[in-house]
Amino acid sequence: MFAIVAIAIKLLFKLLPTPFEGHAEVVTQTLEEGIPAEPEVIPEPEPEEFAATVAVADNNSESEEERADDWPPAPLPPEPQPVAQPPPPPPVQYHFRKIRWGMSPDEVCAAEGMPPIRANEQRLEFITTTQGWPCLLNYYFMHGQLYRARLIFSDPTGMSIPPLSVAQAQQRYLYLRARLNQRYGQPIEKSLTIPRDTAALQRAAQNHEELAQQYDTAIADAEARLVKERAILERRFARWKRRNEMIARGLAPFERDVAEMKQWKQDALDRLTETRRGIEQSRSDDRQQPLIAGQIARWPAARDLHNIEMRLDYRQSPLRLELRYAAIQLLPPADFLDEL
Repeated sequence: MFAIVAIAIKLLFKLLPTPFEGHAEVVTQTLEEGIPAEPEVIPEPEPEEFAATVAVADNNSESEEERADDWPPAPLPPEPQPVAQPPPPPPVQYHFRKIRWGMSPDEVCAAEGMPPIRANEQRLEFITTTQGWPCLLNYYFMHGQLYRARLIFSDPTGMSIPPLSVAQAQQRYLYLRARLNQRYGQPIEKSLTIPRDTAALQRAAQNHEELAQQYDTAIADAEARLVKERAILERRFARWKRRNEMIARGLAPFERDVAEMKQWKQDALDRLTETRRGIEQSRSDDRQQPLIAGQIARWPAARDLHNIEMRLDYRQSPLRLELRYAAIQLLPPADFLDEL
């Protein structure tokens, strides 16, 4: 609306004589004639002329608006390009829990966030938990650098953590093996076997064998006494009518002793045979169905970084379940874990 009024006023000034031009003429005439000049009266426009002027201005403004509508739209300003953000730093790679191989003892203590229960220059020992299970955690150092770690899930002394039953140890072994399989793939496993206990059978066989040998000696002595006693009786009853009867009656106790010792020897030999048969059966069972005394698992896919070995051993009392880590770069050559 204000734009329309401004255009109308502008056109009105163009149609009327300029007041400055009329004033200049009056001033010139006054100077020439020497009489005061009267101000020029500017005639007001007629209402009809003013209305026509406003209408023309409206038409011009409408035409300008139409022409403005016909113009192509102004191009949109370019969208601001996003500023390239630097990539986030890679996450810290830990080798075991929150530690890295090669750390110093002070750095390991800071990573664990608690004081060790035992410490020296070569080892730090903590009481902690893994997967919610209490365990002893040992860190080993060489030249001030961490190169080995060991998790022990059963305390040999039975003082720091509670002992494990066979079922608990087997369950934890299987669970830890499954978790490590997810990360490093299938392990190489070996069963620890023990021969069946034949010590009692071997002692029994030895006793039976020694007893049979003792019977041999006793029988030989009894037979020698029998010969001597026969000679004595034959001289004593040489002129008796019932000589043979009297000799037989006198030799009967000696012969009975010899017969009994021979039977005892045979019993000992029979027991020795049976005991040896039991030993052979145990050895055969060991070959066909060995007794499992533990498991060892190692993960070859992890050897780019470290050796991993998990060991379950029933042969010790109390039984042991351990998980061992060792840095490849820092591990002494003599301690490198080869294939099972």
